[in-house]
Amino acid sequence: MKNKQGLRIILELVAGMVFSVILCCILIFLGYSTFYKDNFNEYTVNIFGLPIYEIVMQSGKGQGTAFNQNMFLVNIICSIITVIAVETTIFI
Repeated sequence: MKNKQGLRIILELVAGMVFSVILCCILIFLGYSTFYKDNFNEYTVNIFGLPIYEIVMQSGKGQGTAFNQNMFLVNIICSIITVIAVETTIFI
């Protein structure tokens, strides 16, 4: 029984990581869309006020810089939320 629960938690953590990566990709894509649409010189992509990516105009092109520590934090939070949600659902 313990072995199945450990495997399930590992799969939930991986699912949370995948969700986090997809979420960040979508938000960065929307950030670039907004950056070019509104002709900004600088734009920061945020998740709940936490900056994850900064886009700056250089040589007529948007150049992005990732805030890896903040992306890692988002990754951990998404993984924890996924584990809690699935385990609570299974418990109920």
